[in-house]
Amino acid sequence: MPSLAVLLAVACLLAGHGARGDGEGGGEGGGGVVAVGGPQPVAQLTLTMTDGAGKQSPVTAMVMPEEDAAAAAVRFCFDKGLTQPRQVLDITGYLKGALEGKEHEPEGLELLRTAGAYSRRAAESSKEENYAEAAAGLPLSR
Repeated sequence: MPSLAVLLAVACLLAGHGARGDGEGGGEGGGGVVAVGGPQPVAQLTLTMTDGAGKQSPVTAMVMPEEDAAAAAVRFCFDKGLTQPRQVLDITGYLKGALEGKEHEPEGLELLRTAGAYSRRAAESSKEENYAEAAAGLPLSR
């Protein structure tokens, strides 16, 4: 299972782009492919992933118009097979930094009034085997 080379990626990101990120940086290695004519990412940054054999490769994490940083991080981690909570939280923080100053409000974001409502929605998503949506707290896609 791949692990995230957090310190190296953060050091390179901070040195090259600043703490906010600038929405630049594509990366080879997948994760950064956007369909032509499809929605364009609001922010993106390049991270370095290390596989079990120690091979490093750049990957791009993107925030799409309908996502906030947390939803984008969950999608990225789910796609890359990253399952450690610390990895998800770290990537959420990086993507939050990349969104700073962009005044981004996710399209169609449904805000619920109580924590229990989010919990029930996540449980329902989980029952329908929509695990990434359940983790991100996204509304059910029916």
